[in-house]
Amino acid sequence: MLLRLSALIGSALLFSSLGLAQDAIPVDDWKPATTNQDGKDFPQVNSEGRIRFRVVAPDAKSVSCSFRDSSEFVKDDKGVWTGYTRKLDEGFHYYTINIDGAEIPDPNSKYFFGAMRWGSGVEVPANDEDFYAVKKVEHGQIREVLFYSESTEQDRRAFVYTPPEYDNDQDKRYPVLYLQHGWGENEYGWSVQGHAGLIMDNLIAEGDVKPFIIVMTYGMTNDVRPGGMGGFDISDFETVLVKELIPYVDTNFRTLTDQPNRAMAGLSMGSMETKAITLRNLDTFSHIGLFSGATISTDDVKNTEGFKDKVKLVFVSYGSKEVGGGNRPRRGGDPEATTKALKDEGINSHYYLSPDTAHEWQSWRRSLREFAPLLFVRKVGDISQATAATRDLPKPEPRTPQSMERVSNVHIDTIIKDAFKDSFRIGTAGDFPARYSNDELKIATEHFNAVTPENCMKPERVHPAENTWRFELPDALVAWAKDNYMSVHGHTLVWHAQTSDWFFRDGDRDVVTQRLKEHINTLVGRYKGKIRSWDVVNEAINDGGNSETGQTENLRSSQWMKTLGPEYLTLAFKFAHEADPDALLYYNDYNIESGPKHASSMVLLKRLLEDGAPIQAVGIQGHWTTGRVPYDDIDKAISDYASLGLKVSITELDVTIRGASGGQFGGGFGRRRVGSGEPASAEDLAAQAEAYAKLFAIFRKHEDVIERVTFWGLNDRRTWRFGQHPLIFDANSNLKPAYAAIVNDAGLSDAATSSASPVADK
Repeated sequence: MLLRLSALIGSALLFSSLGLAQDAIPVDDWKPATTNQDGKDFPQVNSEGRIRFRVVAPDAKSVSCSFRDSSEFVKDDKGVWTGYTRKLDEGFHYYTINIDGAEIPDPNSKYFFGAMRWGSGVEVPANDEDFYAVKKVEHGQIREVLFYSESTEQDRRAFVYTPPEYDNDQDKRYPVLYLQHGWGENEYGWSVQGHAGLIMDNLIAEGDVKPFIIVMTYGMTNDVRPGGMGGFDISDFETVLVKELIPYVDTNFRTLTDQPNRAMAGLSMGSMETKAITLRNLDTFSHIGLFSGATISTDDVKNTEGFKDKVKLVFVSYGSKEVGGGNRPRRGGDPEATTKALKDEGINSHYYLSPDTAHEWQSWRRSLREFAPLLFVRKVGDISQATAATRDLPKPEPRTPQSMERVSNVHIDTIIKDAFKDSFRIGTAGDFPARYSNDELKIATEHFNAVTPENCMKPERVHPAENTWRFELPDALVAWAKDNYMSVHGHTLVWHAQTSDWFFRDGDRDVVTQRLKEHINTLVGRYKGKIRSWDVVNEAINDGGNSETGQTENLRSSQWMKTLGPEYLTLAFKFAHEADPDALLYYNDYNIESGPKHASSMVLLKRLLEDGAPIQAVGIQGHWTTGRVPYDDIDKAISDYASLGLKVSITELDVTIRGASGGQFGGGFGRRRVGSGEPASAEDLAAQAEAYAKLFAIFRKHEDVIERVTFWGLNDRRTWRFGQHPLIFDANSNLKPAYAAIVNDAGLSDAATSSASPVADK
């Protein structure tokens, strides 16, 4: 105890000597910065976002750093100087070390080009850094190219990001985004400080964007100093970009060369370049991104011929500290109001505000993340959707809802949602309508009357940071479903996976409980009366088990479990019910129809009901494989859950014809085709059809209990189990024998065919 007290007194004296008040003593959880040179322990970052520097300069008379409001640096008896910064914003920061008046790079830091020089930089970990983290996903390439510029009479450098799949298909072509840095930086900025490649890799892996190429080159912005921007003539760079670089890229990369497939964006001065160049070249660019700088006004629209016809997107973003608290954007005006005015004029415009950041890289990284999913989309009525599906994929045959014939000689006399209209709903899963073709949207609305968002409402997607919500895709899905008379099932509020770490930061039970409540209240409350039902808790039970674990709940050791204990499930259901008392609330899981996991599910559900949790239904996911479908277990499980007074839905149905079953992810739409192998044989398809027919016979048997049967995907291309042929439409959206087996065995071959009338709630 005496030693500990002495250490504390020593620390207090040290911080006092550094000029830090007792209440400003940094938290002692320092870690080396990720931007350090290999093997260097300093600078270090703590959980407050402060930086600790250690500089060996025994002969120096003074040492400091370029961060304002930093402590004085103090030298010890070995000539080592130590100092601390104030609390910094999350993300990347440039800095220098000052030794006796000389500004030098920190010899411990990696070097980055910014502020017109190669110098030091430090990364403060962000609560939402996962979107640019290095993950176990397929990665694209950042390719360095040199192109000759006749106008400047020199070879110039550009970096070109190509998506992970670029080298797999030599016939496929891609849209292009030309992405510009700001003043004081160069062509390295976006790929190094901005992590543009990692952001794209992760977005593509999650299926959030259509893969496209990004070109990053030096924008000649450093030829002008701050204060001289009013007279900045970007015509020289415009010539380099439009007349020289774009033709080079179109010649040397597989690009889509038409105007709808070319975008330009930039940060700070790069946004000013973007505005000037795009407005003068609307036959070249269709999508415009302006990060922390320029805005486009309604006067710009009026004064630019063809703007409304040619511009597909205007995106404007800032850091909240750039425009909040009495601050004004660098170019004046109110960018949010200006962007809204464009929307009122019928222009597809979007405004994004990065929470708790200023004119810095974290604002721009987030801006790219928000901007990228909006690129290369077109309007279908009032619905945005990506062109990827129609440009790169074979077009399915025209279809009618009645007496459909397919290449596999599939014949039906009714469609599936009508075959079971008096029994239960028939759903599909996907983040509709974005990135679906017209034909695919038509299939979805003709054949299904319920929809589950596959990814866009998962915690990490919709709520990546404590004060950051991403409602655009969920809002679009809910509106699309309403327009097409489809009910929505929300997926998912609480899950051990795809949940950002910020929920659990600090580990305090009360804080985490409040975060859980606010998350559920905000999400469920936003769609109160619009979303019919919710997966409140997803996959809380451990896999496998034995007769012993089957007598317990056997809950996963998740962060929710570690922080709140088993009560987190009860709390989640209570919070969801408070937010929307009319919503049907589910526990959802896979493999709970069989064995010890089923036994554990019964123990868990009984406990939740005894605790007063407002749980009303159970979701059996239903990821099965032909030849291994546990029909008897499924039949019994539905009866067991009904005995507790609970409704049941089959929430993620797919039946593969080969490969592993539930819990193992495949390539998915937009990813490398894992296990695509050979096409399904007639025997495979017949076995799958028989399996689906038997399953739907069980579901029909329990129609008084079954509320909904949802297929996990739209067709064999848009599925997480690509290559295993799991669904009732093939990869080209043709009907499969399984579809006919389901509807023809329903005993309703003479039933009325499809109509466009609304489907009433059961």
